[in-house]
Amino acid sequence: MPGCTAIDSANQQWKSTGGDDYNGAEAWEPSKPVGGH
Repeated sequence: MPGCTAIDSANQQWKSTGGDDYNGAEAWEPSKPVGGH
């Protein structure tokens, strides 16, 4: 769903854009890098 974030194995954060709850995201855009751990 739009506005959802995911983190991959390289600790890169991605933000979903477009789409809906049924079809999923239209695209994933890189978000700000995850800090901390």
